[in-house]
This record gives sequence, structure tokens and C-alpha cells, in this order.
Amino acid sequence: MESNLQRVKTVFRSPVYKSIHRWARPFRGAILGISLLGILGTLLSLWLTLVTKELIDGAVSHDSSLLWKYGVLLVMIIAVERLISVLGSWLRTRTSARMQLEMQHQVTASLMDKEYPALKPFHSGELVSRVFSDVSVVKDGVLNLLPSVLRIIVSFVGAAGILISMDWRFIPVLIIAGFLGVILTAAFRNPMKRRHKRMQDAQAKLHASTQETIENVRLIKASVSEERAMDNMDEHREHLAKEQIRNGKLNIALNNGMGSLFDISWLVCNLWGCVKIYQGTFTYGGLAALIQLVGRIQGPIANAISLVSEAYGVVASAERLQEVIGLPDEVVGDKLDNFDEIRMEGVHFQYAENEEDVLVDVDGTIQRGDFVALTGISGGGKTSLFQLLLGIYKPTAGSVSFVSGGKKVPACKGTRNLFAYVPQGNMLMSGTLKDNLTMFTDHTTDEEIQEAVKAACLDELVGKIGMEAKLGERGIGLSEGQAQRVAIARALLSNAPILLLDEATSALDEETEAQVLRNIDAMRNKTVIIVTHRKAALGICDRIFHLQEGRLTASAVQNS
Repeated sequence: MESNLQRVKTVFRSPVYKSIHRWARPFRGAILGISLLGILGTLLSLWLTLVTKELIDGAVSHDSSLLWKYGVLLVMIIAVERLISVLGSWLRTRTSARMQLEMQHQVTASLMDKEYPALKPFHSGELVSRVFSDVSVVKDGVLNLLPSVLRIIVSFVGAAGILISMDWRFIPVLIIAGFLGVILTAAFRNPMKRRHKRMQDAQAKLHASTQETIENVRLIKASVSEERAMDNMDEHREHLAKEQIRNGKLNIALNNGMGSLFDISWLVCNLWGCVKIYQGTFTYGGLAALIQLVGRIQGPIANAISLVSEAYGVVASAERLQEVIGLPDEVVGDKLDNFDEIRMEGVHFQYAENEEDVLVDVDGTIQRGDFVALTGISGGGKTSLFQLLLGIYKPTAGSVSFVSGGKKVPACKGTRNLFAYVPQGNMLMSGTLKDNLTMFTDHTTDEEIQEAVKAACLDELVGKIGMEAKLGERGIGLSEGQAQRVAIARALLSNAPILLLDEATSALDEETEAQVLRNIDAMRNKTVIIVTHRKAALGICDRIFHLQEGRLTASAVQNS
């Protein structure tokens, strides 16, 4: 008994339970309202059973006064029951929508606050599956479990009480049936939880595979690999189907086991009622009430079984959510709005333990207003250095810091607002051209937009298609060079003092690239660090940092 009590205490102290309680807390009033309406509806249904008994007995005895009395009462109870059902459904639907939005917001906001290295092992499609599928499972459980449990208890106790008042010999029948039901449920507890978790994992993998296939549909078509892509998705679909079938087998076994108990109890009660009528000690109304009451007991037990399955599903999904919610949060650190100098001192960096260092004993200083080129072979650590400057990763040894007014602040989330970052690849979103340009700014004037557009050599495109032109996912409708210039203009609009360009001009011709960089250089309030290898671009820079085998060397640009 003590070990069971300790187990219950452990559950209530667990992070999973605390998360569920936190999600449910803002909706306690609505959940209580749904519970009370459910209890009231259950009490009315039990009363309906007794009224039906009296109505049938009145009809058998040809008593018109009983027929009128209980007939009118029957209509009134049904009308009130329907009204309660409508109110309960409306409250449940409204609360469900609000709870889902709130939970998805909380989980997504939590993901945004996590350290990027901790999130990296998770596929984006799998995280999306957790935000939608697992949140939906937990939300349904939080909203349904308490009202359903209370309704089941009231229905079972009420129906059992009425049955016992008819004949005390129903007590051992109810006890035996309940005991067998508990044993059967306990036997399926752990397998059901495991199966649900495996099913959610399989669904997440299918989601991830489908997302990747759709995102890369142009490449798949170009390489005539549609069949291979479909085979890959079909493999994940087959795995999900197998997990669903295995889960279904458990439910079938549990439901049929309980169904057999129901059939036996129904048979016993019906035979008992028929024998009593034969003996003249029972009425037809009593038999009708008996059959309904057996259903009132069977229903709660059946619902309890499905609730047990739902509860295990809720716990499994909550554990999947807790797995990502429990990841370490980023340390915000000191916030800077300006800087005098960037310092890299003895920086070593590796992505994982026992891996080779990507950066080795890197030292360097960048002054405010510098225009620096970062060169090196592909995979030489240039993007890794950018990630360290942004504070997304931490050095394995050494430090990356910013000096402002004599104060030295390590690179962290708080210093990230110093940067406008244009990464490799196309990072545009679906929406209008203006939406993409102003994505990272709250208040931007038309004059500021035009200035950024001109600096990024984008004015010809804007004049041609207009600011309200709709772009597809990842900027479909624009060439790679146009997309890069949109991303550069967007970065300029952020008004951050440091501009990081990671191969952000690779799709531009040399003349356009040089013009864009000259325009940026003319903005004397900008510090620019650009990954490039083109001579025209290098000629605009003040200094060149070259990475080779993880080591950094600095040199001044010799302008001819």
C-alpha cells in the first residue's frame, strides 16, 4: 500500500504531470463547468430510467393518471437533457479551440528559447508533429478526462445503488465484475502506453519524410526520382500502419475482454428479471429499468476502459512534449545595443565530443566599421565561426566577446541583436515581397525600404513586380540572385550594426556583387563580415581573414 502511495506521489511530482497541470490551469473554470453539466446530465438520465419504469407500469395497469404524470415528466427530462448536452458541447468546443491555441503557443515559444545544439538532433518535421499531433492528444485528454471520470463515477454509483435497492444480491455480481475489469485494465496498462508512444514516433517520422519530399519536389522531378521518393514515404507509411494495427490489436483484446464481462452480466440480470416476473414478484417496468440500469453500469465501465487508453496516450504524448520542453534554455546574458570591438581569443570549437576541432586556437579582432572578408575552403569552419559570433554555439575553449565602453560581454542571446545575418541558401518565406523585406523590423518607413532596396540593387525588380507581389514558399518566383538581394535588403532594414553575409552574394555576377558591397560600404554605420572568394569583392574589404585547417590568419587588403 505504501509503495503504491509513493508511486502516486512520484507521478504528481513528475515534470510531465506539472506540465499537464500548467496547461490545464487557465481553463479550470471551463473544465469544472463541463464536469458539472456532465454530472447533471447523468443524474437526469438515471431519473429518466426510474420515470420510464413508472410509465410502463402505469401503462400495464391501465392507470391514465400515471401515464399523463410520467409522460409529461419524461418529455421535460428529455428536453432539459438535450439543453444540457448543447451547452456542454458548446463549452467543450470553445474551450478545446482556445486550449489548443494556447498549448501550441507555449510549446512553440518554449522551442524558440532552447539552445540550438540541443534541438539539432530533432528533425523539423518531427518537432512540427509534436506541436500539432501530441498537443492535440494532450489537449483532448486534459479536457475530457476529469469530466468523464466524474460522470462515470456518478453513473456507476447511481445505477449500482438503484440495482441494489431492487435486490441486494446484485452486490457480489457488481463486485466480481468490477474486480475483473480492474485486473484486465491493469494488465494492458504498460503495453498500451508503449504502443501509443511508438505510434506517435512513427507518425512523426512519416511527417518528417513527407515534409522533406514536398520541400524538394523540384529536385526530385529534375532527377527523375519520384518513384524512389514515394518508396521512401511508403516505407514510413507501412511502419506507421503496422504500429496502428498492433495498437488496434491491444484495443480489440481489451474491448472484447470487457465485452464478454458485459454479455455475462447482461445475461444474468435479464434471466433474473424474467424469473422474477414469472414468480410474480417483479413488474414489466422494473424489467425495463433493470435492462437500462445494466446499460448504465456497462457504459461507464466501457468508457472507463477507453479513458484508460486515452490517459496512457496523454501521458505518452506529454512525455514526448516534455522531452523537448525539458531541453536546456539559452542563457540570455548581458544585452548590448552597440559595440566598439569584436574579440576572438584562443577559440577552439568542435560540434561534439571526440570529434575533430573545426576551429583551432583562433585569435582575431574586428573594429567597429571594419569591412572584413572571410575566406577558406568549403567546410573549413567559416559558417561555424559565424555561429559562434551569433552565440548560437559556444566555443569549446577560449572566448568570443564584444567590447563596449570598456566592458567585455561574451557572445550570447543578448548580443545577437547586434547582427543582421544573411545565411547560405534561400531563406525567404511565402507572402508578399514587402512582407519578406520587413520581416525583422517592427516600424519601417517607405523611405527606409527604398534605401535598402537601392543598396541591394533590387530597385529594378521592385519597379517591375511591385512591393505587393506574392512570393511562393522559399521565394518561388524569384531567381537565386534576386532572392539573395531580397535577403540582403531585409538585413539592411534591421538596422543592426553588424552585417554577416555567408556566401550571400554567390549567385550574383561579379559586377552586381561589387556594386552591392560598395553600397553597403558607403553605409558608414555598418560593420561587415562577408564570406567570399571573388577578387572584386575582396578589393572592397579592409582586411581578409583566412581559415585553413581551422586556424585563422589575418592580412590587410593591398588595393592597386
